[in-house]
Amino acid sequence: MTARDVRDVILARLPALGSPGERFFPDPDTDRERAWELIAREYVEALRQFDRPTLERAFARVRDTNTTGFWPSPGRFRQAALSLLDPAPDADAAKRRAAEQRAEAYVSRYLKTSRLYREARKDGWAGELLAYVQAAASVQAQVIEGTRGMSWDPALLDPASDAEPKEQLDAFVADCRRQKLAEVRIAVPRGRIAAWRAAATRRPAPSSEETPWQEVIARLTAAAKRGGGPG
Repeated sequence: MTARDVRDVILARLPALGSPGERFFPDPDTDRERAWELIAREYVEALRQFDRPTLERAFARVRDTNTTGFWPSPGRFRQAALSLLDPAPDADAAKRRAAEQRAEAYVSRYLKTSRLYREARKDGWAGELLAYVQAAASVQAQVIEGTRGMSWDPALLDPASDAEPKEQLDAFVADCRRQKLAEVRIAVPRGRIAAWRAAATRRPAPSSEETPWQEVIARLTAAAKRGGGPG
């Protein structure tokens, strides 16, 4: 259960799952190497509590269900790892699997049919939108299936809100229950969309001379194994 396990099992394999998507950083001049260090720290902090075999199984589970073409979020890997820690058969196991399948199916349709997503891909904020839709779909699906407890991804939370994370999650769940949804249906908050659009306009255009992500990842992962790097 070390940061190195997270680097070896999760971080080094992310390029095989697609592209990172667009990520927002407060400093618009953040280069790829610094951006990767920040992203890597998120994964390490979310996953370092799990042992290597659990990380291996969590990666395989997420890989086999990832249909987006983008890197799964740290929270998604964490959800998968937590689901593998149940010491005994869970009465809710079938409901949890059904919720996962329901959420994945919704996200897959969303990527193919959403005009908002097409706009986001063109304008450079698809990563943020996709992370929110995945997180919201996961929680909605769990509410629909009636699972006990709730696993959730921090991408659901509004960083501009003064409310505590639990308050935001409780409000989202309460709204889902109030609507009595039979199917996942995500309405992305307008405030979140406006913030992502604004952030995208502040990002510099990619330079053709930038180092490819795969090279950055390979270099920093190798450095981490030698004792340096994030985490």
